[in-house]
Amino acid sequence: MIYTGNYENCSKSSKFVSISNDSDKKLNYKGRYYSPLVPKLELLKKWKANIGKIKEEENMRYYIENYYKEVLEELDIPELFSELGSTFIIGGHENSDEFSQRYIVAAYLELMLGIEINEIKIDNNKIITLPKNQMYKKISNILCETIIKDIDSRPERKQKTMILI
Repeated sequence: MIYTGNYENCSKSSKFVSISNDSDKKLNYKGRYYSPLVPKLELLKKWKANIGKIKEEENMRYYIENYYKEVLEELDIPELFSELGSTFIIGGHENSDEFSQRYIVAAYLELMLGIEINEIKIDNNKIITLPKNQMYKKISNILCETIIKDIDSRPERKQKTMILI
């Protein structure tokens, strides 16, 4: 099972894997992180610089499109499972209703693997599943549009994708 969660709710779990750029700095986190899913620093800087200067959805689209190109297109999914195992929590700093790359990764893995990934919190060693919120749905929709646009723009991708279907 793959889950998503934030530091506050899940970081004490041995299954928590940070994909934050500053995973060991902000909260003195000493657990695992998976560097192939960590965003490039330039992308983070530009996204943060755009906050308040452009519309929120436009900035989200910018981040998702570039994260897809820079990170997700390069992701080796079998290697991900080889390194993290079959059960892990994709972790980040943000609250469950905030924009987070953990949701981009979850939406991508759901699409590629045909699975469902839920946001959780752990309370007294019990996993509590949180409902998918509007932010997750918005991120998922933008990611789908990004992937479709990418497939349509590159004939070699279109042919490869059609073979997979």
